Amino acid sequence: MHYRHLIEGCFAERIGTGGVSAAGFADLRAAADAEHQRIRQTSEPEMAAVLALPEKTDDIAAIHEASERLSSGFTNILVVGTGGSSLGARTLCSLAPNTTPKLHFLENVDPSELDPFFDQLDPARTSALFVSKSGGTLETLAVSMVVMNWLREGCGEAALGRQTMAITEQNDNPLARLCDRYGIPVMPHDPDIGGRYSIFSAVGMLPATLAGLDASAIRGGATSVLTSGAPVDGAALAAAMAAEKQHASSVLMPYRDQLSTLALWYRQLWAESLGKDGKGTTPIQASGAVDQHSQLQLYLDGPNDKLISLVTCPAMGTGTTVPGNLAQEAGVPEIGGRPIGDLLDALSGSTADALQEAGRPVRIFQTERLDEATLGALMMHFILETLITAGLWQINPFGQPAVETGKKLAKARLTEKSEDAA
Repeated sequence: MHYRHLIEGCFAERIGTGGVSAAGFADLRAAADAEHQRIRQTSEPEMAAVLALPEKTDDIAAIHEASERLSSGFTNILVVGTGGSSLGARTLCSLAPNTTPKLHFLENVDPSELDPFFDQLDPARTSALFVSKSGGTLETLAVSMVVMNWLREGCGEAALGRQTMAITEQNDNPLARLCDRYGIPVMPHDPDIGGRYSIFSAVGMLPATLAGLDASAIRGGATSVLTSGAPVDGAALAAAMAAEKQHASSVLMPYRDQLSTLALWYRQLWAESLGKDGKGTTPIQASGAVDQHSQLQLYLDGPNDKLISLVTCPAMGTGTTVPGNLAQEAGVPEIGGRPIGDLLDALSGSTADALQEAGRPVRIFQTERLDEATLGALMMHFILETLITAGLWQINPFGQPAVETGKKLAKARLTEKSEDAA
């Protein structure tokens, strides 16, 4: 395994009344294991498609070919998408922040950020990847069209066919129509795979390859978790906390900056999949050690209604050394002469101890290194944990039906404004 899943700090035997009972956990653990076996053997199209992705190999050549096409001769690559079409890929690419060409993820439609962005780039040295499962997401469509027009004005219409690609479903959707009109190559998006579950498809693997990462290693890490009991434990723990302790929140707090986006991706995965029929817990993104100085006070001394998950990776002996003479002069000799990584490790360990002493349930994802296989394994863990929890709560983990109302209202508002302007 590429990580250890330590859950002892969540039980009443360790932390007192804030923890779940061993008996209650055992009952839900048996149910979670049965659900895990069921989804591993299911023929349900959406579930089967998601679980088949980690072992997929027949698209690797096409992914490498697309990567070469988008990176050769370019200094910047724009990845246009939002939500599941972007967060997973951005999480993977955080492992290689200084890649060349440089990847830029365009996710929002805030004009204060988007408008000046293009002034920094040369359209002749810029390629773009447009990602939208449905091909009709308004934000992605709007930004994609802005990028297309910018390239067309800077390099001519033929540049769209040379410098861009898209990942979308193979049907008559708005993005596909633009691709057909301007000769933009399209990689098909499997209609059975929702955006937030698409990380191990080309949606995640192509940007990762563009960043110089090994897509096969990412999938290999994910494959190692498919039959693991760790996600079963996690799902049983989440269900037990909700049932016994009425927990309302689930905190993910990685202790490496490179994993900050992992918590954002997890937030979407957990919220969109499980927030249905009046059920679900609210996922909270936190960053160690920064949020020890903002959120930790609440976790330690506020309502005991959260399952807190720390993600750690050894940093001992790494990083710049804190000058010993300055530490002595400041009166903090304990940090003098030590690499900065020693402090990070001390802080993550002490946070786990403090939470347990306060009777707050905390589990730890303990990794040995940050690489493609480890990140693939962690992401597959959370996917399985989400799917199994959905089964325990009798929730459909796919789709986001409540969100569709907002999308329809947004379109209606835009239509009204267009009619008013006319």
